[in-house]
Amino acid sequence: MISRQFFWIKFVEEVGTGTNDMIDYCREWDIPEPEFKHVTGDFVVTFFGKLTDEYYKDLGLNERQIKAIDYIRKNHSITNREFREIFPNLTRETLRKDLNGLVKKGILVKKGDRKSSFYELI
Repeated sequence: MISRQFFWIKFVEEVGTGTNDMIDYCREWDIPEPEFKHVTGDFVVTFFGKLTDEYYKDLGLNERQIKAIDYIRKNHSITNREFREIFPNLTRETLRKDLNGLVKKGILVKKGDRKSSFYELI
């Protein structure tokens, strides 16, 4: 294992402590905590920048779409049903168009099929 060799040559202090440092830095810089995944034998760390409402508006997003993104950043995904619960007074079609618009802009990806579908940030 390469990490052991790095430890022996004093290139790293201790195995695994860097993940805590990354989380601490993200909190200090007021950005979302990174996402850690094990993907086909690799350890993948994804950092999320702090995107502002101004940035979203520059992309042409409406307030509902911005709320959907904020929801996903907190909960990792959103379903049509969850989006309707946030905006109960709007039609399903309006909300579906909002989510599909985010997919077309390359911000979200739709996963699953019909009733089990959900949206995640790309």
